[in-house]
Amino acid sequence: MAAIGVVDSHMPLLSWRRAYGARDPDAIAAARDFAVEFLEHARRVLRAPLADRVFQDVQLVVSELVTNTAKYAPGPCAVSLALAPGGIDVTVCDSNPSVPRSAPQDPDRVGRHGLEIAAALSEYMFTWRHAAGKCVRARIALS
Repeated sequence: MAAIGVVDSHMPLLSWRRAYGARDPDAIAAARDFAVEFLEHARRVLRAPLADRVFQDVQLVVSELVTNTAKYAPGPCAVSLALAPGGIDVTVCDSNPSVPRSAPQDPDRVGRHGLEIAAALSEYMFTWRHAAGKCVRARIALS
């Protein structure tokens, strides 16, 4: 018998998805705007206690992951955002099956820090392949 009033920690409270065309030059900014729209909706409608830090971290992680897609994937991408108990899940799927890897540490390297930034801001981050490419998911903690 199921308990009444218990929230399944695996079920999102709110979930949105948006797709972007292949090599769309506006996809990065549009995805950041989509993230803000999602977070404002969660804050306003669900009265989710989202700190300004969560807004900033989610936008930056979305930006870095979509930038990687724009650089390395030949086809379209999709961004999914989910408010789950304890965090925001950011998932970016694209048509490149290659698993992203951080570049080796080099104090003289300019650029190519996107995965390091996303990982540093995330509670966890992982990648999985699917028939059409791959998805990268990062969890931004609410607290």
